[in-house]
Amino acid sequence: MQTKMRLGEFLVTKNIITRDDLSRALRYQENWGGKLGEALISLKIISEDKLLAALKYHLELPVINLEKVSVPPEVVRLVPKETAKKFKAVPVKVGDVGGKKSLFVAMANPLDLTAIEEIQFASGLRVQPVLAREKGIIYAMRQLYEIDIEYFPREETGPATRDDGNGMTIIRAGEEIKIEEMSQARPGAYEPPEPPSPVLPTDTVATDRKILQAFIKLMIEKGYITLAELQEKMKE
Repeated sequence: MQTKMRLGEFLVTKNIITRDDLSRALRYQENWGGKLGEALISLKIISEDKLLAALKYHLELPVINLEKVSVPPEVVRLVPKETAKKFKAVPVKVGDVGGKKSLFVAMANPLDLTAIEEIQFASGLRVQPVLAREKGIIYAMRQLYEIDIEYFPREETGPATRDDGNGMTIIRAGEEIKIEEMSQARPGAYEPPEPPSPVLPTDTVATDRKILQAFIKLMIEKGYITLAELQEKMKE
């Protein structure tokens, strides 16, 4: 698989930010932590919408507006409340990606492999990350899980988008990067790791599965086993 260009270099190459902008954001990130995108927004170098559009283009992941989506209860139950809160991740729907049954999950960090592995273990389904605005993710966490979490909107740069009725289009240096509603993910665009466990019927074994997950998590935390050893054993 070809290694993707790092996000900062991608933004500079596409003339979305300057080299000086990237240096400022990296210094900010070094001092205050967090992700590069958060630094860019905090420094008013880029708006959240523009960053989201660039990530869609860079990662080849679908984008969804969570404030306009209805998630069925059976899909919500696939991701435990604690997991959703821990990773700022909410399930959206179950669908087919490349011939495999997959769970579409809106994530604050779609490249967090630990989050993907835990959600796959909990749901028994292959996870297909999708992009969403932070405000939308927090809105969904409140609505779906009744998680009391505050949202502190960052100040953003001036107008960076135009709405053509089919989504948003970011215009910079003659290029257009379009945000549309979530559609079927293109097979091969993003390949998350395989789930470590088979699909489990959530209606009949939810309690037993929760107990098993808690036991395995405790074993890993105590150092008796590792996640890699567990995954290898499950292949036998």
